Amino acid sequence: MKSKLVLFISIFILSVTSIIAGTPVASIVFSTPVVSANLTHVFSTSTSAESYTIQTTKNDVGCRQIPITNYGYFNVSDAAIPSTQTNLIFNITFFDEGNAKMNLQYNANDGNNYKSLSISQTSTNSWVTSKVAITNASLRNAQNNSADFRISASGGDVFIKEINIEIGTLTPENEVFPIVSASAYSEFIGKSVAGYQVWFVAGSLTSGWTHWNYKTSGAPGPGTMSFEVCPDITEYPEENLKPSNFALMGNGTPLKLFTSTDQPVIDVLLVDLFS
Repeated sequence: MKSKLVLFISIFILSVTSIIAGTPVASIVFSTPVVSANLTHVFSTSTSAESYTIQTTKNDVGCRQIPITNYGYFNVSDAAIPSTQTNLIFNITFFDEGNAKMNLQYNANDGNNYKSLSISQTSTNSWVTSKVAITNASLRNAQNNSADFRISASGGDVFIKEINIEIGTLTPENEVFPIVSASAYSEFIGKSVAGYQVWFVAGSLTSGWTHWNYKTSGAPGPGTMSFEVCPDITEYPEENLKPSNFALMGNGTPLKLFTSTDQPVIDVLLVDLFS
C-alpha cells in the first residue's frame, strides 16, 4: 500500500510540473517543413476560402501569411489542453510592420466561440513575440473548421512565424523586460518636450462644440466648461474664433474660442511652441 501511495504522489508531481507557466504544451513553427506539437494549422488551398493562408518567407524567415480578408485557424490537441483549462498564455511571433492590429479570437468559457482581443503592431519591421495571457479559455473546437482559435489582421496581411501555448497565469513581477540603452534619440536629459493636442472644436452657439464643454453640444459657458486655463486669443485671426456663452473679458471684449485643426490656429500655436 505504501509503494502505491509513493507512486501516486510521484505521478501527481510530474503532472503538475509539466504544465507550469513557461513550458509550452502546444506549438507550431512555420519553417520548411512545418514543425508542430499538439497544435495544427487548419487551412484551405482554395483562394476563395476564408481559411486560405500561404506558406512563404519574410526577411528570409519561413512563416505563414494570413491575407487581410482571411483567418488562420488552429486546433489544439484536446489531450494537451482540455476544454476545462481556462488559464492559457499565447506566445505569438509575428513580423511587426505598419500600425495595424492583429486579432486573436478563441473559444471562451462564457459560451462565446470567438472571444476577441487585439495585438497592436508598432512598425519595428522585425520579428517580435507578443505574450497574451487569458483566464477565460475553453478550447472546445467550436469555431469554423472545428478550430479552437483563429488569427486575423486589420489593415494588412499578417505574417506568423511561430505560436506556442503555455498553461498557467502570468506573474508580472517575474517577467523579463528587454534592456534598452539610451541613444541620441531616446535620451531626455537636457531636452524639453512640446506637444499639441488637436481635439478642440468650436461650433455655433447651439451645437457643434467638442471638448471645450460638457453637458451640452452648444457653446461652453458657466457650468458647462471642461477646460481650466483660458487661452490667450489675441493672436488668433478673428475669422477663426467662435462666440461662447461666457461673460465679457476684463477688457470688455467677448471671449471667443477656436477649432484646433484650423491651419491658422496651428500656425499661431507652433510659433509659440518653437519661438
